[in-house]
Amino acid sequence: MKNDVVEALDKFIQNFILLAQQDSNSLAVEYDPTWPSECYQESGSAGDWVKWCPKLRNDQADFSGFEKAMELTIHPDLKAFYAQVLE
Repeated sequence: MKNDVVEALDKFIQNFILLAQQDSNSLAVEYDPTWPSECYQESGSAGDWVKWCPKLRNDQADFSGFEKAMELTIHPDLKAFYAQVLE
């Protein structure tokens, strides 16, 4: 069962995508070949504006190394928020 944060984030992202699709340039980012991403909808040269769309992760993000390095525990809601979509 999904938690409330994940459900709210899913709904927000779905609504964002639907709204953004009404403007063909709203989901565009500068292409950076050194930062590969499944979110790019097309390829380009460095600095070109290309279509982009958030995607759900296929794997579970692991924050344990970050938590250990920072000597802190990240709240589960923050983990859900930052791990939900690819960037």
